[in-house]
Amino acid sequence: MEPTQDILVKNHFTSSSAMWREIYAATDLNSAIIQQRMAHVLEFVDQLHLPAGFHALDIGCGAGLTTMALAQRGGNVTAMDVAETMITQAKLTLEQAGPVSGNVTFRIGDAENPQLPEERFDLIIAMGLIEYLAFPRWFLQLMTHALKPGGHLIVTVPNLARLSYKTNPQFLKIRLKNKMRRLLGQPAIDTFLESGRVSAKGGFQRTLYTRERIQNLLRVAGLEPAAAVDHGFGPIWPLSPEHAASVQLDRFVHKQRRAHPSLLADTGSNIVLLARKPLIPTDWQLHPLLADPEPVLAAFRAERHALFAAHATWMAHHPEWSSVSQEIIPEQSISGPVLVLSPHPDDELIGCGGTLLRLLQAGVSVHVLQMTDGGEAMALRHVSPEERRTVRLREAEEVAKIMGVTLHCWNIPGNGLQDDDATRQALHTLFTAVRPNTLFIPFMEDPHPDHRMAALLARHALNMMDSDRSIQIFCYEVWSLTPANVHCVIHDQRVEKNRLLMRYITGMKAVDYERFCDCMALHHAWKDHGQRDFHERFLRLNRQALIHFPQYLLLPGVEDCDS
Repeated sequence: MEPTQDILVKNHFTSSSAMWREIYAATDLNSAIIQQRMAHVLEFVDQLHLPAGFHALDIGCGAGLTTMALAQRGGNVTAMDVAETMITQAKLTLEQAGPVSGNVTFRIGDAENPQLPEERFDLIIAMGLIEYLAFPRWFLQLMTHALKPGGHLIVTVPNLARLSYKTNPQFLKIRLKNKMRRLLGQPAIDTFLESGRVSAKGGFQRTLYTRERIQNLLRVAGLEPAAAVDHGFGPIWPLSPEHAASVQLDRFVHKQRRAHPSLLADTGSNIVLLARKPLIPTDWQLHPLLADPEPVLAAFRAERHALFAAHATWMAHHPEWSSVSQEIIPEQSISGPVLVLSPHPDDELIGCGGTLLRLLQAGVSVHVLQMTDGGEAMALRHVSPEERRTVRLREAEEVAKIMGVTLHCWNIPGNGLQDDDATRQALHTLFTAVRPNTLFIPFMEDPHPDHRMAALLARHALNMMDSDRSIQIFCYEVWSLTPANVHCVIHDQRVEKNRLLMRYITGMKAVDYERFCDCMALHHAWKDHGQRDFHERFLRLNRQALIHFPQYLLLPGVEDCDS
């Protein structure tokens, strides 16, 4: 198999680590821009007036010069890099610096799976890192969780709107051709100027960002952009970065920008951004999402238009299922054992995680069946078949252990659930062993085939049970909306549900389930009941109602399923 993005990036920095200490002493334009980047980062640090002993993370620490500067300012610094050779260079930098007022801990770690403690750091710096990541939104979300409330993140990105592109005849020609083709209804001949993705010499992809795009990513991750500065002007065509005039021109433009900040705004080669994690109140009613739900939900409905359109179509065909959901107190109305059918690892949390947490807190016995290995997930498309078969189930084991549920795994390949005699019998055997009083299953009209198959198999298993045995069924939502008749308030469980979702790294890399679940739960509370709250909704049925439920309409699938 071809090496993945993270491996290619690691190999690149492993082989070029010595060069990064030399760059900070070189005099060419590219080196000067990197030196300016560090200077702007440290200017933001100094503006924060951090107290002595502050906790900082320098992730992607490189040769360690920023790490050293933070330690000299009295910080307790964790310096992390994916390349062991970079950590060696960073240690050498600190050794040559002599005594510093802070403490430094070095770690080798992957930026997209750094395994950081929650709310640990006052400051995180990610300099020259995000442009190499396959899942930047996921990385920023991890950093948000690692920051203390009120803590700050400083990130840098290469600028797609840089002056050197705006003045280069080659790029001007591409822009003109793309514009003409769009006017003619034809696809663009080159997508770089729109996507920002370009292939680097090491074989990996490098992404350039506009200020608006990186600020939107920060907001999605739960951070508030506070300040930004762009820097590094050139090379201006036809000068090369090595030409002395390029450095002189860059210095001249910088000097003019100091006097006239609006001059050539947002056209530097790099952007340095300062963002802040909000001081979220402990009172759930004051959560930022709840302050003004309507614009949040309007944006969510626009993003997930297919989900809401599919529900409207279903309800138009089945108006007899229209009703207002009633609140249930799960501790009083749901008896154990509870069995949850989860087609893929994380479905059980997305659809009913808050309700399950309430039941577990009340001492109810909960069993979760992970029906497939989830190996079809988007984030696993470039890993080995062995890893695809195991990685998500390992995550499910960790989540089950934290929650305190009994886990059952079938290890069927993702997208591989079948309605055959062997699978029906396996589910019937599990029903016989667990003897559940309550069953949670995906809604029968969910667009994912594994979700629909899980509901169909549940029908067959219930048909095979003793006819006099009663069982309560709750159809939960993943990529569908149910014709809900009950809901569960999960405001006290929401934070823990999101923490557990963050353990499902594979799925969360590709899809922001934390935000998705929050917006779904807020939508149900606000639109259905006018409450600033978080609800999980269900279609509650008895066995006969499920067996005779309307046949599938096989509506068009939701485009953002994690598969």
